[in-house]
Amino acid sequence: PSPTCRTSSSCCCSTASCAIFACQAGYVSVLEVLLAAGADTNVKTADGWYPLLIAAQENAHQCVSLLIRCGADVDSKTNDKESAVLLCAQYGAAESLKLLLAAHADPNYKAGTITPLQIAEAEGQTAVAALLAAGHTPDAAERKEVKQMRKKFEADLKMAEERAKFDAAHEMKLWREEHVSEHHARY
Repeated sequence: PSPTCRTSSSCCCSTASCAIFACQAGYVSVLEVLLAAGADTNVKTADGWYPLLIAAQENAHQCVSLLIRCGADVDSKTNDKESAVLLCAQYGAAESLKLLLAAHADPNYKAGTITPLQIAEAEGQTAVAALLAAGHTPDAAERKEVKQMRKKFEADLKMAEERAKFDAAHEMKLWREEHVSEHHARY
């Protein structure tokens, strides 16, 4: 694997692996396509990283939002017991943290004996520490936004599925027309 790859040497062989790379790079549009193609939001790499954890660590908040809307486990943990909230605290990912807290991720989960707030303070992540200290809870506007984003994604997914059915039917029709005309031309 590449130096930044968190997966095995066969990392480019599945939509799930690609979803992990999309989160690492913050490519939300690529992630949307992969999820529509069936990538699992809760797939785990060999060393225990989920797409949501990678997106949170990288503060790829648009990817975090999409993964949450698609059912990612907001309290998933790495093999080292690091949660998405903990990673946000460590890396100063305030925007991602807001989304996680709005989705009811546990803000007080401890990896060992240290809390996300203590990590944020130790790392000098003042914006994140302020969110955690305030016990950020989503307001009505944030909850409404998450609900609207979830509805939009579901509608987009349904449209993509319908488009895929249409494309498959169209391809079948073209194939039949081509092969029927070849058959008639021979006889």
